[in-house]
Parts: sequence; C-alpha cells; structure tokens
Amino acid sequence: MEVNLSLDGDGSSNFPPFELFKTVALPIFRGMGMSKHKMEDAIISLWATVHGLASIATMKNVHYDKAWEDKIEDIIWNK
Repeated sequence: MEVNLSLDGDGSSNFPPFELFKTVALPIFRGMGMSKHKMEDAIISLWATVHGLASIATMKNVHYDKAWEDKIEDIIWNK
C-alpha cells in the first residue's frame, strides 16, 4: 500500500481509497480558495480521521457505551 500525501505526486500507485478521497476533496478545497499548503494539511488531517475511525470501527474488542454511529458522525462533521 502506498499513500503519497504530496499534491504534486503521481497518484497512480496510491492506495485506491486514498486516491479517490483526494480526487474528490481537491476540487472542493480549490473552490474554497485554499492555498496548496492548507489543502495538503486538510488532506492529511481528514484522511487520518477517516482512516482512524475506520480502523477503530473494524477492530475486535473495541467497546463504547454510547451510539458509535452517532459518535462517528459527530467527529466527522465537527472536526
């Protein structure tokens, strides 16, 4: 698995879910007028959040005494 976090890099060998995420996110960030530096930071931060939540959600023996789906949504929307 390869993940190139640089916006300048060739994404052809990137982990496909990451490349899809980046391909969808970048036009949105550009439309918001974000600088290249801010876009890179946002890609890293959001990917880390999504990847981390997915990892936790699929781990065995992770316990949470509240509605996990609600917590995931709260984290994503209020990041």
